[in-house]
Amino acid sequence: MTIQAVMQGWMAAIREEETAAATLAAARGARTLVLASSAVLRYDTLPVVSVASGGEERFVVRRDDARSLFERTMPWALLGDEPRPRVEILNGTGEVGVTQSVAKAVVREGVEVTLTGNLPGFGADTTQVLYYRDEGAATAEALAAALGIGVVVKAPRPVDVIDVTIVVGADLATGQDRDQGPDQE
Repeated sequence: MTIQAVMQGWMAAIREEETAAATLAAARGARTLVLASSAVLRYDTLPVVSVASGGEERFVVRRDDARSLFERTMPWALLGDEPRPRVEILNGTGEVGVTQSVAKAVVREGVEVTLTGNLPGFGADTTQVLYYRDEGAATAEALAAALGIGVVVKAPRPVDVIDVTIVVGADLATGQDRDQGPDQE
């Protein structure tokens, strides 16, 4: 309930024109929140169970109840019990925001972005999608197709913490709006 009270207070505050303008000036990405602040909002509280230990209390989400809530309120969400392929995205260009933009595009393909970072020294001209085990080839091909660009390569050694690495090159970083996708330019 405390988080709900904070959210309600924040949304009420950014309904005011001056606060909305200051919020947008500080964080352009807050535009959706500013617009949502004028709508009629419904708050759903996730079902939790209290876990007390050593005088401290924390809460754990009741997974089955939460799944039911998500399925009712967000039927478009990608839910599943199966593990998703783990993807690392490396910025090979130095352009700001590249990994976040690519992450948005590839998550739609049913993968989990578990690591992001920069390619040491940058300088990647061509986007590469690397897979580490034969069973990752289809995922790598699907991600390259979703990005509409890139070379699929099998890495020489397997890595245990990820299944696919995308090294973003200059060919993908410039001239393409990854939020649209390659077929909607």
